[in-house]
Amino acid sequence: MKITDIVRTIVLKTNRWWPFSQLNKTPYYIAIWAFVRLCKRFTQIKSVYLRHRLVEGNWTPALSDIDLTVIIDSKLTAEEEFSFLYSFWKNYEGMKKLFPMLGEIEVLNDEHIGSWIKFGIEGYTSQNWILVYGIETVKSNFLVNPKRLAIESLNYALFFYLRYSLEKFRQEGPPYLVSQDLKRLVHKILRCLNYTNTDDNKKQTVVGRLDDKTDMLFHVLKGLEEGIRFTAPSDNEVGSRKSNKEWLCDVDSHNKVFFENQALDIRALTSQDEAIQSIILNYHKKIFIVLKDGLDALATKSCINTIRRVFAQEDKMPIIIVSFCIFKYILRCYNPFEYTHFIRYRIVAYGKDLLSDIQPPDKTSFINYLIRQTPTLLTFPRNHKLFSPPTPDWFLRRELESMVERSLFLKLYLEKGVIKPWHYELLTESQRHYPEDYKKMRELQESTSQFRNETLSREWFRLLRSMANDIHNYVTNSNIAENLFQIDQS
Repeated sequence: MKITDIVRTIVLKTNRWWPFSQLNKTPYYIAIWAFVRLCKRFTQIKSVYLRHRLVEGNWTPALSDIDLTVIIDSKLTAEEEFSFLYSFWKNYEGMKKLFPMLGEIEVLNDEHIGSWIKFGIEGYTSQNWILVYGIETVKSNFLVNPKRLAIESLNYALFFYLRYSLEKFRQEGPPYLVSQDLKRLVHKILRCLNYTNTDDNKKQTVVGRLDDKTDMLFHVLKGLEEGIRFTAPSDNEVGSRKSNKEWLCDVDSHNKVFFENQALDIRALTSQDEAIQSIILNYHKKIFIVLKDGLDALATKSCINTIRRVFAQEDKMPIIIVSFCIFKYILRCYNPFEYTHFIRYRIVAYGKDLLSDIQPPDKTSFINYLIRQTPTLLTFPRNHKLFSPPTPDWFLRRELESMVERSLFLKLYLEKGVIKPWHYELLTESQRHYPEDYKKMRELQESTSQFRNETLSREWFRLLRSMANDIHNYVTNSNIAENLFQIDQS
């Protein structure tokens, strides 16, 4: 066991006892003090805000992270801002080694923050942020609409489930620490789901002992199902099958489905035939295991345990366990582009082809998905990874190219009103309208081996910063955030 694991274990097991209940928090206060001291060295920084669990007061030393938002001067030139960010992140790296509890650090300028807080549950909770340094620069302008807040909360919970929880469910390490990290994520997801129905939230958060991974996964799945039941629009509300077919008029011509097991040894799953509806692989070979809706606790846990045994050796193939209603919500509302990707290519390894049972997403779902990318696209140009690449080949990876594409897809809609359901169509349209941006991206990709990381960081920063400024200007001069989830495009 690593030294850090030993220290975390000791802290977690002594948190409940005085005086450790107070002493264990001291390193966190020192870390915040040290971070503020670092920020004071940079005149470009106008303010620093503390957010998430430490703001609420109900946080756990050795589990909780210190999440902060840094607001900088918007009047900096591109070169001035790059020089500041490059120096700031280099200094931060040394501090992170000393204070590993430092978590998500986001950097925005004092103009972009106004657009950033208009979206998502993060924007909603910005009203609770605590200023720890500088002057007030954040004024919450999130439009509190119960329907919108419910959908944003459900999407946020689903984001954590798809991105983080499933990695943790397969994480190896000291059993006690893995269990504690998982419990933290599970409770975070269930807390998000409390917003989906304020009149009945006690029914959504399943409170009790979370004894093992299977038990925790069961509670998350049931929480998401309840959130979708309270929040997701019915098929009639989203639009008629006829109108959606008109929007996606060429589904049949794109439809490519293959029935094969991809050399997966899934014979043991036949014992769970009453619980598993389908196993489907997407174009990235990501495995979606779709359970039937309404399974009781015993059936769900038995099925999850069988799945874990069968897929124990499939470390390189991401596995996502969902019920049918969650799978349908992902494809119709959360990420409708996943639906069109599935239509173009999918492998049914077990059970039935579920796409024929799912009504196509409507135009509004595609628009909402693009608009919801706004906070990510505003923060990414100042992301730590851009200034300190985690791997030597990071500048050649898909992540950067994807950010450029998503920025230009959103800009295409905000500026031209153009939206397409197929990725290749959006790519073609955005390349036609913004050829210089794509040309610059290709030049950077082709010259990666010729430049130092600092030069690559500078050029990518300039490109992404320019697109973020354009997105911010369009968001500022429109009511797009206020109309999110209410746009009628049928």
